[in-house]
Amino acid sequence: DTGVREAEEDADGTETNVRLADGASVFGIDVSKWNKEIDWQKVKAAGVEYAIIRCGYRGASTGALVEDPYFEKNIKNATEAGVRVGVYFFTQATTPVEAVETRTAVCTAFCETIENAGYTAGVYASKNWLTGKLDAQKLSPYSVWLAQYSGKPSYQGTYDMWQYTSAGTVDG
Repeated sequence: DTGVREAEEDADGTETNVRLADGASVFGIDVSKWNKEIDWQKVKAAGVEYAIIRCGYRGASTGALVEDPYFEKNIKNATEAGVRVGVYFFTQATTPVEAVETRTAVCTAFCETIENAGYTAGVYASKNWLTGKLDAQKLSPYSVWLAQYSGKPSYQGTYDMWQYTSAGTVDG
């Protein structure tokens, strides 16, 4: 919940006002407890078509699984406002041993578990992680949510969603 956002390493300062042409993309937001109270009617009116809502996270120090305190409220209110929703669970290694060599295997195991439960699974990672710390080819059966803070992504692999900033805001 307090991890360094490595997507910022790829930032080029052009990400603040990115918006693709109508029809070329679907505009969405990513929300969690850090956004506090959200007026979902205003969010919808601002043109947001979907939200990826954090359902929980794995604590950085203890590894405890924690539900995001705004999860249920955000799902309910976004849905009622007509905003399509998806969820994410933020996880990370808590020891060096856990992190080394097993990153891709852990992602694959998690995605398989999610898909076996009948849902669509994906991996959220920065360009830096996708090119240097994960085997993106082995993760190709799953959706990729690319975090690269720039006016145009330079990641050469396949991705389904692109997060272009960590500092964007919309009304609501």
